[in-house]
Amino acid sequence: MTARPLITLGRSPECDIKLSDDSVSALHAEVILLPDGDLYVTDCHSSNGTFVLHGGPPEPIRQGRVRRAAQLIFGRSPPLAATELATFLERRVPARAHEQPPGPAADAAMIRCTHCGKPKPAGASCPHCGQQTRMA
Repeated sequence: MTARPLITLGRSPECDIKLSDDSVSALHAEVILLPDGDLYVTDCHSSNGTFVLHGGPPEPIRQGRVRRAAQLIFGRSPPLAATELATFLERRVPARAHEQPPGPAADAAMIRCTHCGKPKPAGASCPHCGQQTRMA
């Protein structure tokens, strides 16, 4: 099974998108492109948070869907348009990937895998490490 396109953002040279702002953590956030073109954003326990702007004051986000019309703020860095991240992700996806997208439905709940820490659909095996999250 092919995993959905995922990008990492942060100060680390290993991140797909490097942000040089000192308020940004080394691995600040991960972003997944959903089949409908929206984004699924996960803050990776950053020191200064991830925020969504969509017409009002910035709202903190730990993990959730972000519409393409929104802007994202990582730490205290300048806002980044969600459409820019979506376009970056779309360029990394083969054309056929949109015809039959792998993974969960666009509205399925996503959680962080307790084994490897990557985003995964709730109640399903992790597409990255194969582990099933145990229920408490």
